[in-house]
Amino acid sequence: CVVDASGDHRDGDGPLRRQSQMCIGERAYTPFQVYRQAGYRTVFIYPGNMMWRNLAGYLPLQGVDRFYDENELVTLYPEAARDRTAWGVPDEYAYRLAEKLLQESDQPLFIGILTTTNHPPYQVPSSYAPAPIELTEAAALRMLDDAEQNRLMLRTFQYSADALGRFMDRLKASGPGANTLV
Repeated sequence: CVVDASGDHRDGDGPLRRQSQMCIGERAYTPFQVYRQAGYRTVFIYPGNMMWRNLAGYLPLQGVDRFYDENELVTLYPEAARDRTAWGVPDEYAYRLAEKLLQESDQPLFIGILTTTNHPPYQVPSSYAPAPIELTEAAALRMLDDAEQNRLMLRTFQYSADALGRFMDRLKASGPGANTLV
């Protein structure tokens, strides 16, 4: 069913139906609902603020049992506040929490993570030491005219990829790693 502009529910699957207006029923399934029905605890980690796009109201409708945002990440990892931007805390803190939850879980766990570090203002943690970045001529032709903005953007993408890679390395070496799909 769909909620129309007046707030009434109606049946239909029009091409312009907004996902946030979907009714959660027998026909509509989200990955969170599928895993929840299979006995998993479902978690969503967002290093930004859950008030963005009303995630705090939307995620429970999607079947999320528990969600964490930048506020809880800063409580768990106070050093995260040092590098907080308008979009939240660095990605690595979301991955650290995911690793902790996997280590501590006594039941199957499905975790969704939405990262934000690779979003403008392209700021990496002060402790991050980026590797040199060399652009091919073809890549340089596709970049912005602003060399400094390109450098910041690529450094941020590098950080995001490194944070995910470090998480994957730690996960592979951990006890839950053998039973975890990423």
